Amino acid sequence: MNVVGTMFFKDNKLLIDKPRKRPTYQMIGGRVEDGETPLDAAKRECHEELGNNAIFDETLFALNKLGYLQYCGSFKDGCMQGSIPDGIKICDYMFKDCKDLRVGPVLPKSCIAANYMFAGCSNLVVFPDIDEALMETNEDFDYNTMFLNCDKLATLCISVDNNKSIVPYICACESSANYPQHYSKMMKSIQEHNERTIACWKASHWLLLKIKKLTDDEIKKQVPYFNPKKFHSVEFYNHSDYVHVLSERRKGNFIGLPRNPLNKKPLNSVTKSVSSVITDVHSDAPWRMDLS
Repeated sequence: MNVVGTMFFKDNKLLIDKPRKRPTYQMIGGRVEDGETPLDAAKRECHEELGNNAIFDETLFALNKLGYLQYCGSFKDGCMQGSIPDGIKICDYMFKDCKDLRVGPVLPKSCIAANYMFAGCSNLVVFPDIDEALMETNEDFDYNTMFLNCDKLATLCISVDNNKSIVPYICACESSANYPQHYSKMMKSIQEHNERTIACWKASHWLLLKIKKLTDDEIKKQVPYFNPKKFHSVEFYNHSDYVHVLSERRKGNFIGLPRNPLNKKPLNSVTKSVSSVITDVHSDAPWRMDLS
């Protein structure tokens, strides 16, 4: 078996890779596939392990001590300058402890992990736009750490119906432009899962069905039937300034939050409901499910 390795040098430093599920570091490389030249194999491995377009502006981003890409640019009205590079798969620690970040950015469609991405961003008040790939990822991603110690965002993620706290990641997904597509896939998977469950129950209880002639509604009471979470109406949507940022983002306009907005109102003074502001966001939490 032929293998290749690549070596990247800059400023007398060597780029090495630490796989997420291995304790050791290694050079970027791998096996040469059938019909590949060593050079083609090296290029393919670089794309697979670094991302297809792992190119970033060095005035905005830098690699931290753990080898993760971290934002080091400036902020305007609480927004990062520029955007997260397309093709980046791992966004762990990217904005960790950025106290000037108030408006979450749009995550690239390639992102599949965001552990501690906004941890310690204590002034973050507007959800980032989470991509569909991250909602559906099977990678080693713990969404509970994504907004760890985001105190102001956590304060806003309180249900107005029962005064219970909701995980900010769930609220961010529900406000995402990609959420309707994810929701549609999730509901299709749930429906298929429930249909398989009921079919298996009927096959193993055929005699009971023949004797009692149970209706579908009666069967559902006896079969473990998965139902998604109910709608989350949170304090965030009572703040017109924050909702306006999301509304403009959906139109392709990326705006921030001035530190002293002219029409700033107390958090609880605006009574506009979420359904009247964002009409295409569905009502169920984006739980990643293993339906195998």
